[in-house]
Amino acid sequence: MPRAAANGIELCWESQGQGSPLVMIMGIDAQLVHWPQGLCDMLAARDFRVIRFDNRDAGQSTWMEQLGPPAWGRLGWDMIRRRRTRSSYTLWDMADDTLGLLDSLGLERVHLAGMSMGGMIAQCLALRHPERLSSLISISSTTGSRQVPSGKPRVLWEIMKPRPADPKGAISHTVRMLRAIGSPSYPIPLAQLEALAIQSTARGYNPTGTGRQAAAILASGSRRSMLTELKVPTLVLHGEADPVIPVEGGQATARAIPDARLITIPGWGHDLPPAIWPTLVDAIHAHAQAAEAGAAS
Repeated sequence: MPRAAANGIELCWESQGQGSPLVMIMGIDAQLVHWPQGLCDMLAARDFRVIRFDNRDAGQSTWMEQLGPPAWGRLGWDMIRRRRTRSSYTLWDMADDTLGLLDSLGLERVHLAGMSMGGMIAQCLALRHPERLSSLISISSTTGSRQVPSGKPRVLWEIMKPRPADPKGAISHTVRMLRAIGSPSYPIPLAQLEALAIQSTARGYNPTGTGRQAAAILASGSRRSMLTELKVPTLVLHGEADPVIPVEGGQATARAIPDARLITIPGWGHDLPPAIWPTLVDAIHAHAQAAEAGAAS
């Protein structure tokens, strides 16, 4: 896969389709392959140029190993208690990574979609460089405000467990995590979860990167007051059964951003099950069309 120089590091990316560029940012402990290929195919069929990439410390992008291993135990408690912590990089740095990717690819304006931590990064980029966004799509994410309820502790612990160093242990851990965050109304077959775990482990398993990404989230603070000044057309998508970032996170995001549209889906967790793809694609396509029409008028 191609790699692009961005903000002093390299990001692995891939693209498919023609039309309006739609840049998609994945969440913590996730790679570009965690955007399901079938979902990307459906978006490309709606005249999007779909661009996925690995964040720093994930997959085949630059690993920040020189920053040292994370303090897993402290991070786990900080995540559950929503305490701010120190980090060697922040979500704002990761937003600058994304901006660097846009520059490397020659993209002046894009529709920007981010899921979970990716939604937080997308919000940061929208706040710093709104002129580069045709629209924002915040998926299963939140504002960073401590007033938003935390996720289920047992699920957060699963996410924040130290990663096994061996591939077999990594695959088992990934499957357990994917099951923990899954949608109760739209369960993904175990065989598919195992295939994704094997694929992600083989292409770029970074056992310490998740902790550094988690620290970046906790170090970045709240964006709520800043989001009230955002003037980018925004769509907020969230599952009503999300065990990682409760639906209140999406509601808080939509309340903060002027004129944001909120769509919640009953039974949807913190994953991307095939059953909801048509709903997501229809919503994203309609949102992008409205944003482009508004910009042209």
